[in-house]
Amino acid sequence: MMKRTTSLVLVGAVSVAVLVPVWAQREKTRAATPEGMARSLALDLREARTLLDRVLDKRTAPLPRDSEGARDREVRKDAESDRTRLEMLLENAERDARNLEREITRLRDQSYSQWNDAPRGRTPMRDSDFDQVLFALRRAPTAGDEMRIVRQVAAEQWISSRQLRDLIKVLDQPRNQEEASALLYARLSDPGRFYTIRDSFKSDSSWESVCRKLGIR
Repeated sequence: MMKRTTSLVLVGAVSVAVLVPVWAQREKTRAATPEGMARSLALDLREARTLLDRVLDKRTAPLPRDSEGARDREVRKDAESDRTRLEMLLENAERDARNLEREITRLRDQSYSQWNDAPRGRTPMRDSDFDQVLFALRRAPTAGDEMRIVRQVAAEQWISSRQLRDLIKVLDQPRNQEEASALLYARLSDPGRFYTIRDSFKSDSSWESVCRKLGIR
């Protein structure tokens, strides 16, 4: 049993030693864009699958019949079960990474297209003026008062995606968050970064609802 444990540790150490140079190289070439990060995630997962196969192949290799006891058979059975589960998880993660890359690319291309068709001179509000908007929203007594402020901003100002993220977080109701996002989308100085507001919503379904409203799905 001690020999088996030692061999597993050695296998793990060898696998890590093989992986470290690859990771180091990947970090040097990893793109800073969301699309690049999604591609790198997919490559990392594919590499992890290969390395896990190497390790688990050694763990699940059959022992000579005269040396295989009940405990060995149980360990091998558990290892095979773990391998099946890991392969399923990695396959799902790889698929999600590919879908993420396609979605980011689609949103970017669509946003850039809308940017090129838009008038120039989109200068967002100064942060000091925008802070006053946030202050007014926090003091608004009702959801209707919040939306009146948002509509006034949409009629008169340009804002950045960063400012829109901050504004959404101040709004109390998911419905107001969705309506404000749809209204202010056309007033963004950097529409190519619209996707960055996704995590600001209180409801998980709000982002999908906004995308459907704007026709960017």
